[in-house]
Amino acid sequence: MKRQITIALSEIDKRKLFFLSTFAVLCSVCLFTDGLPLNDAPIKSKWFGLLFATFAWGMVQPFFIRKKNVTVRSADIAFIVLLVYVALRSLSRGSIEYGLQLTAIIALYAFFRETEQAYNKSLFFVIAILTVVLSLWGIGQWLHLLPSRGGAFLVIGNFDNPAGYASALALGFPFILYFRTTQRKTCRIISYIAVVLVFGAVLLSKSRAGLLAVVFTLLWIGTERMKRIGAKGKAMLLMVFLIAGIAGLYFLKKDSADGRLLIWLVTFRLIARRPLFGEGTGAFAAHYMPEQAHYFNIHPDSRFTMLADNICHPFNEYLSVFVQWGGIGFLLIGTLLFFLLKAWRKNRNNESDTLMVALLSLGIFAFFSYPLSYSFGWVVLTLCMAYFGGRTRPIQEIRFSIPLRFLQTAFSVLLLALSVWQYRAYTEWYKVIHHRPSVPMSDLQQRYEKLRPAMERQSQFMYNYAAELYFHGCYSEALDVAYQSQSLRDDYETEHLLADIYKSMKKHSDAQAAYRTMSLMCPNRFIPLYRLFELAVEEDDKHNALQLAKEIVAKPIKVSSPQVVFIKKKCNLYISINQ
Repeated sequence: MKRQITIALSEIDKRKLFFLSTFAVLCSVCLFTDGLPLNDAPIKSKWFGLLFATFAWGMVQPFFIRKKNVTVRSADIAFIVLLVYVALRSLSRGSIEYGLQLTAIIALYAFFRETEQAYNKSLFFVIAILTVVLSLWGIGQWLHLLPSRGGAFLVIGNFDNPAGYASALALGFPFILYFRTTQRKTCRIISYIAVVLVFGAVLLSKSRAGLLAVVFTLLWIGTERMKRIGAKGKAMLLMVFLIAGIAGLYFLKKDSADGRLLIWLVTFRLIARRPLFGEGTGAFAAHYMPEQAHYFNIHPDSRFTMLADNICHPFNEYLSVFVQWGGIGFLLIGTLLFFLLKAWRKNRNNESDTLMVALLSLGIFAFFSYPLSYSFGWVVLTLCMAYFGGRTRPIQEIRFSIPLRFLQTAFSVLLLALSVWQYRAYTEWYKVIHHRPSVPMSDLQQRYEKLRPAMERQSQFMYNYAAELYFHGCYSEALDVAYQSQSLRDDYETEHLLADIYKSMKKHSDAQAAYRTMSLMCPNRFIPLYRLFELAVEEDDKHNALQLAKEIVAKPIKVSSPQVVFIKKKCNLYISINQ
């Protein structure tokens, strides 16, 4: 009997070791992976790390599951319905990479749903340790002990900007605070030191959304001790903080905040076009900038004129949901959250409160930024959903038989192979871009066409392909590819490329229309008007050229540069000669 108990304990330890080690690898690749031969490496490296880790986990995980039956619960049904709806709304623009990411999120949810409850403290410990390491990275950058590629932003870890770095710290912060209640005095002291480090790193990153999220977390923990104010008083206090915090952060960087207001204003106009079902996945990149151009065409004297920029995300995940999936998608997300919140209220303890605070921190950050563009945000979100989802009402019990286990392994192998294929396509594209000067156009086009099946729904790939064709004088082919790029992402740069192609093909009326669209998309920029001025001079349209030259000379400068100074001088010279 004693020997059987020893064997059983040994099996549990091995199972726990397997799960925690794979979870640690998963979180590590989502936080620290960088430098892979990919374009946009700080983000793409982490996403591919998530795909590889998740599908590799899926191949062996079925054989470490002790449960023979899997219980399907109400939150699982809500989650599946939501994902089916998202998948259907992704058919027009969703890429292979997007499908793999969606599948990985489903797999993570399923894995975490089968997690032993006894493992939760260890999972929290893994996240807490990695968050502290990440904070030390940023502090090291601030002290100039570690390199930073952030340009104007010094403290970004190995992310592309402060938003990704601060979102990771804000999401890991509640898991550090979880250990403040431990019985061991040494552990409590270490947890308080870690709190100071992470809070300091968020401050140094200068992320307003990150600061709001971590302060909200601290206030939530603080109000737990205020027993006298009750639940309503606590909710009111937190709401007052959020309103005051948002107002304070607005005036801290007013111009930046006003720029966000412009984006949200135009996004609401975009939502109003299809409020019920939305425009489909990827719709914001495809439709926002033309809508911004339409706004400035109607409101040429808007106070937001000098704040307009080339935008690909609304800096608000909720608005992104509405644009892409409409009110139906928002309702399905709300239904899932209802089940999760109900489960939290019925099962309150230190662990559930920690996960709920992490979920709320993500929700606050998502109101002002894009934390779900980063893979670690999805790891924390699926962990929270799985924990609460496993405590909702049971619907059906399914036997997890041996054939199902092998089917999961086989499916994971297929998904891992697809991920490797997609990764190889990205690395080949990276090589093409960085060896472009030494490659003849015939070979370059052949390599782009070879990559096209895997990458044709990647807007940046199609844009680069069109630009290469244009650069080498293949204007007709460049125009066809640019149209496809425009259907995925219609922005200032895409319109610029289209206008240049039209100009080279002597389609001056089309070129003028594209330059005008560019000018309306970003009214503070000089290049569109200058290109129109050049076209008018080329066509010997002195009246139009003179009007454009005067408009350029009178145009206020947002950011001075040698190019802008040159443009103004040339237009002044033209006015003095022809007036």
